[in-house]
Amino acid sequence: MPLQIKHADGITMPIIICDFCHEQITDAKDGSYQFRGVDTTGEINDIFFTHEKCCRAFEKLDPESLWSSVSLECLPIYLGNNLNLNLKEALETAKRLEK
Repeated sequence: MPLQIKHADGITMPIIICDFCHEQITDAKDGSYQFRGVDTTGEINDIFFTHEKCCRAFEKLDPESLWSSVSLECLPIYLGNNLNLNLKEALETAKRLEK
């Protein structure tokens, strides 16, 4: 399960684990999310997370698939758009829940 919760010093933090090396991805610039398939309207695909350095090795585990890869830097933006997220309200909620 690549999306997990880490507990540290009384804080719970969502983290992403690389599907290839099983280590935590700690910098969005160092990671990607990947999926099989091409742009087919209505198709839903599983998502995988990898370090940039693990990306090609991960794809070689299933060489018959057509893989797409997007930087993790884009994921919060794209996911927020699909969740109709109001960034200002979300930041306020997060600050309130930190207390």
